[in-house]
Amino acid sequence: LLKTIDGGDSWNPVSQFPFEAPANWIRSIKFVNNNVGFACADIGRIYKTEDGGDTWVRLNSPTQEALFDVDFIDEKNGMICGFTGTILQTIDGGEHWQKIQSPLGLENLYSIDYVNANEAYICTHFGKILKLEKINNLAEWSLSEVKIFPNPVQDNLHLELEEKITSEIKYLSLENVQGQVLFHSPVDEGKINICLSNLSSGIYLLKFFNDENILMISKKMIKQ
Repeated sequence: LLKTIDGGDSWNPVSQFPFEAPANWIRSIKFVNNNVGFACADIGRIYKTEDGGDTWVRLNSPTQEALFDVDFIDEKNGMICGFTGTILQTIDGGEHWQKIQSPLGLENLYSIDYVNANEAYICTHFGKILKLEKINNLAEWSLSEVKIFPNPVQDNLHLELEEKITSEIKYLSLENVQGQVLFHSPVDEGKINICLSNLSSGIYLLKFFNDENILMISKKMIKQ
Protein backbone atom coordinates (compact mmCIF):
# COMPACT_ATOMS: atom_id res chain seq x y z
CA LEU A 1 0.00 0.00 0.00
CA LEU A 2 1.44 3.34 -1.10
CA LYS A 3 0.50 6.94 -0.30
CA THR A 4 1.19 10.27 -1.99
CA ILE A 5 0.90 13.81 -0.61
CA ASP A 6 2.25 15.64 -3.67
CA GLY A 7 -0.25 14.74 -6.37
CA GLY A 8 1.51 11.52 -7.35
CA ASP A 9 5.04 12.83 -7.95
CA SER A 10 6.31 10.57 -5.16
CA TRP A 11 4.88 7.59 -3.29
CA ASN A 12 5.79 6.12 0.10
CA PRO A 13 4.85 2.78 1.67
CA VAL A 14 2.20 2.76 4.41
CA SER A 15 3.80 0.83 7.24
CA GLN A 16 0.85 0.81 9.65
CA PHE A 17 -1.50 -1.50 7.75
CA PRO A 18 -2.77 -4.72 9.39
CA PHE A 19 -1.88 -7.19 6.65
CA GLU A 20 -2.68 -10.76 7.67
CA ALA A 21 -1.95 -14.20 6.22
CA PRO A 22 -2.78 -16.10 4.08
CA ALA A 23 -3.33 -13.29 1.56
CA ASN A 24 -4.49 -9.72 1.48
CA TRP A 25 -4.91 -8.37 -2.02
CA ILE A 26 -6.37 -4.89 -1.60
CA ARG A 27 -8.86 -4.40 -4.43
CA SER A 28 -10.23 -0.88 -3.91
CA ILE A 29 -9.79 2.21 -1.73
CA LYS A 30 -12.30 5.05 -1.30
CA PHE A 31 -11.72 8.28 0.63
CA VAL A 32 -14.76 10.35 1.61
CA ASN A 33 -12.64 13.32 2.80
CA ASN A 34 -9.00 14.10 3.61
CA ASN A 35 -9.02 11.84 6.68
CA VAL A 36 -11.62 9.07 6.41
CA GLY A 37 -11.16 6.27 3.90
CA PHE A 38 -12.16 2.63 3.38
CA ALA A 39 -10.52 -0.32 1.64
CA CYS A 40 -11.79 -3.75 0.62
CA ALA A 41 -9.72 -6.85 -0.03
CA ASP A 42 -9.78 -10.61 -0.53
CA ILE A 43 -11.27 -13.02 2.04
CA GLY A 44 -14.01 -10.51 2.83
CA ARG A 45 -11.70 -8.06 4.54
CA ILE A 46 -12.67 -4.40 5.06
CA TYR A 47 -10.44 -1.65 6.46
CA LYS A 48 -10.87 1.94 7.62
CA THR A 49 -8.56 4.90 8.24
CA GLU A 50 -9.33 8.14 10.04
CA ASP A 51 -5.94 9.84 9.67
CA GLY A 52 -5.56 10.14 5.91
CA GLY A 53 -4.31 6.61 5.38
CA ASP A 54 -1.34 6.56 7.75
CA THR A 55 -2.92 3.91 9.99
CA TRP A 56 -5.73 1.45 9.28
CA VAL A 57 -7.97 -0.85 11.32
CA ARG A 58 -9.74 -3.99 10.15
CA LEU A 59 -13.54 -3.87 10.44
CA ASN A 60 -15.93 -6.73 11.11
CA SER A 61 -17.18 -8.34 7.90
CA PRO A 62 -20.10 -10.76 7.32
CA THR A 63 -18.39 -12.56 4.43
CA GLN A 64 -15.18 -14.29 3.35
CA GLU A 65 -15.77 -13.71 -0.36
CA ALA A 66 -13.32 -11.59 -2.36
CA LEU A 67 -14.45 -7.95 -2.27
CA PHE A 68 -13.71 -5.97 -5.42
CA ASP A 69 -14.98 -2.43 -5.03
CA VAL A 70 -16.09 -0.03 -2.32
CA ASP A 71 -17.86 3.33 -2.55
CA PHE A 72 -19.20 5.80 0.04
CA ILE A 73 -21.45 8.83 -0.35
CA ASP A 74 -20.43 10.21 3.07
CA GLU A 75 -18.69 9.03 6.26
CA LYS A 76 -21.64 6.82 7.26
CA ASN A 77 -23.18 5.37 4.11
CA GLY A 78 -21.26 2.97 1.91
CA MET A 79 -21.49 -0.17 -0.23
CA ILE A 80 -19.16 -2.96 -1.32
CA CYS A 81 -19.52 -5.55 -4.08
CA GLY A 82 -17.57 -8.73 -4.81
CA PHE A 83 -17.47 -12.37 -5.86
CA THR A 84 -20.49 -14.73 -5.92
CA GLY A 85 -23.02 -11.90 -5.93
CA THR A 86 -21.77 -10.29 -2.71
CA ILE A 87 -23.30 -6.88 -1.92
CA LEU A 88 -22.72 -5.24 1.46
CA GLN A 89 -24.15 -2.00 2.82
CA THR A 90 -23.33 0.08 5.90
CA ILE A 91 -25.14 3.08 7.38
CA ASP A 92 -22.83 3.60 10.37
CA GLY A 93 -19.39 4.08 8.88
CA GLY A 94 -18.52 0.40 8.63
CA GLU A 95 -19.35 -0.64 12.21
CA HIS A 96 -21.98 -2.99 10.83
CA TRP A 97 -22.57 -4.40 7.34
CA GLN A 98 -25.81 -5.79 5.93
CA LYS A 99 -25.94 -8.27 3.05
CA ILE A 100 -28.17 -7.39 0.09
CA GLN A 101 -29.29 -10.20 -2.20
CA SER A 102 -28.24 -9.90 -5.83
CA PRO A 103 -30.92 -10.85 -8.42
CA LEU A 104 -28.16 -12.52 -10.46
CA GLY A 105 -27.40 -15.14 -7.86
CA LEU A 106 -23.70 -16.03 -7.72
CA GLU A 107 -22.53 -13.94 -10.68
CA ASN A 108 -19.39 -11.99 -9.71
CA LEU A 109 -19.76 -8.22 -9.22
CA TYR A 110 -16.78 -6.02 -10.05
CA SER A 111 -17.49 -2.31 -9.69
CA ILE A 112 -19.96 -0.14 -7.77
CA ASP A 113 -20.93 3.53 -8.06
CA TYR A 114 -22.95 4.71 -5.05
CA VAL A 115 -24.52 7.92 -6.37
CA ASN A 116 -26.84 8.87 -3.52
CA ALA A 117 -29.02 7.27 -0.83
CA ASN A 118 -31.53 6.07 -3.43
CA GLU A 119 -29.33 5.25 -6.42
CA ALA A 120 -26.36 2.98 -7.07
CA TYR A 121 -25.02 0.92 -9.97
CA ILE A 122 -22.99 -2.29 -10.21
CA CYS A 123 -21.35 -3.82 -13.28
CA THR A 124 -21.17 -7.61 -13.44
CA HIS A 125 -18.96 -10.36 -14.81
CA PHE A 126 -21.14 -11.02 -17.86
CA GLY A 127 -21.68 -7.41 -18.90
CA LYS A 128 -24.92 -6.69 -17.07
CA ILE A 129 -25.71 -3.59 -15.02
CA LEU A 130 -27.54 -3.69 -11.70
CA LYS A 131 -29.37 -0.62 -10.42
CA LEU A 132 -30.34 0.01 -6.80
CA GLU A 133 -33.83 1.44 -6.44
CA LYS A 134 -35.81 2.26 -3.32
CA ILE A 135 -39.53 1.59 -3.14
CA ASN A 136 -41.33 2.58 0.06
CA ASN A 137 -38.03 2.29 1.97
CA LEU A 138 -37.39 -1.20 0.54
CA ALA A 139 -34.10 -1.44 -1.33
CA GLU A 140 -33.73 -3.78 -4.30
CA TRP A 141 -31.18 -4.43 -7.00
CA SER A 142 -32.62 -4.85 -10.47
CA LEU A 143 -31.35 -5.23 -14.01
CA SER A 144 -31.62 -1.95 -15.88
CA GLU A 145 -32.87 -3.93 -18.91
CA VAL A 146 -36.17 -4.74 -17.13
CA LYS A 147 -38.73 -2.08 -16.22
CA ILE A 148 -41.88 -2.70 -14.16
CA PHE A 149 -44.45 0.05 -13.61
CA PRO A 150 -46.29 1.33 -11.75
CA ASN A 151 -44.68 0.08 -8.56
CA PRO A 152 -46.49 0.12 -6.14
CA VAL A 153 -49.38 -1.09 -8.33
CA GLN A 154 -53.13 -1.23 -7.80
CA ASP A 155 -54.60 -3.05 -10.83
CA ASN A 156 -52.54 -3.43 -14.01
CA LEU A 157 -48.79 -4.09 -13.97
CA HIS A 158 -46.73 -3.36 -17.08
CA LEU A 159 -43.39 -5.03 -17.81
CA GLU A 160 -40.88 -4.01 -20.47
CA LEU A 161 -37.81 -6.06 -21.39
CA GLU A 162 -35.13 -4.52 -23.55
CA GLU A 163 -34.55 -6.32 -26.84
CA LYS A 164 -31.09 -7.57 -25.90
CA ILE A 165 -32.49 -9.80 -23.11
CA THR A 166 -35.94 -10.63 -24.53
CA SER A 167 -34.47 -13.67 -26.29
CA GLU A 168 -32.95 -14.92 -22.99
CA ILE A 169 -36.14 -14.74 -20.90
CA LYS A 170 -38.65 -17.54 -21.55
CA TYR A 171 -40.87 -17.67 -18.45
CA LEU A 172 -41.94 -15.45 -15.57
CA SER A 173 -43.61 -16.21 -12.25
CA LEU A 174 -45.18 -14.18 -9.48
CA GLU A 175 -44.57 -15.37 -5.91
CA ASN A 176 -45.62 -14.20 -2.48
CA VAL A 177 -43.16 -13.82 0.41
CA GLN A 178 -43.84 -17.43 1.44
CA GLY A 179 -42.55 -18.64 -1.93
CA GLN A 180 -45.94 -19.74 -3.29
CA VAL A 181 -46.24 -19.37 -7.08
CA LEU A 182 -49.37 -17.35 -7.84
CA PHE A 183 -48.81 -16.79 -11.54
CA HIS A 184 -46.66 -18.52 -14.17
CA SER A 185 -46.54 -17.64 -17.84
CA PRO A 186 -44.30 -17.96 -20.91
CA VAL A 187 -42.62 -14.80 -22.20
CA ASP A 188 -42.55 -14.37 -25.97
CA GLU A 189 -42.30 -10.60 -26.37
CA GLY A 190 -40.74 -7.59 -24.69
CA LYS A 191 -43.95 -6.01 -23.35
CA ILE A 192 -46.17 -7.81 -20.84
CA ASN A 193 -49.31 -6.69 -19.01
CA ILE A 194 -50.63 -8.48 -15.90
CA CYS A 195 -53.96 -7.79 -14.16
CA LEU A 196 -53.50 -7.87 -10.38
CA SER A 197 -56.87 -6.48 -9.25
CA ASN A 198 -57.73 -9.71 -7.37
CA LEU A 199 -54.37 -9.83 -5.57
CA SER A 200 -54.20 -8.97 -1.87
CA SER A 201 -52.11 -6.01 -0.75
CA GLY A 202 -48.53 -6.88 0.10
CA ILE A 203 -45.02 -7.54 -1.19
CA TYR A 204 -44.46 -9.96 -4.08
CA LEU A 205 -41.56 -11.19 -6.19
CA LEU A 206 -41.42 -11.31 -9.99
CA LYS A 207 -38.98 -13.95 -11.24
CA PHE A 208 -37.74 -14.35 -14.81
CA PHE A 209 -36.30 -17.66 -16.10
CA ASN A 210 -34.46 -18.83 -19.21
CA ASP A 211 -35.37 -21.90 -21.27
CA GLU A 212 -33.39 -24.11 -18.85
CA ASN A 213 -35.56 -22.88 -15.95
CA ILE A 214 -32.59 -21.02 -14.43
CA LEU A 215 -33.46 -17.84 -12.54
CA MET A 216 -32.13 -14.82 -14.45
CA ILE A 217 -33.77 -11.83 -12.75
CA SER A 218 -35.74 -11.21 -9.55
CA LYS A 219 -37.63 -7.99 -8.74
CA LYS A 220 -39.77 -6.87 -5.81
CA MET A 221 -43.30 -5.59 -6.45
CA ILE A 222 -45.74 -3.93 -4.03
CA LYS A 223 -49.49 -4.38 -4.44
CA GLN A 224 -51.55 -1.60 -2.88
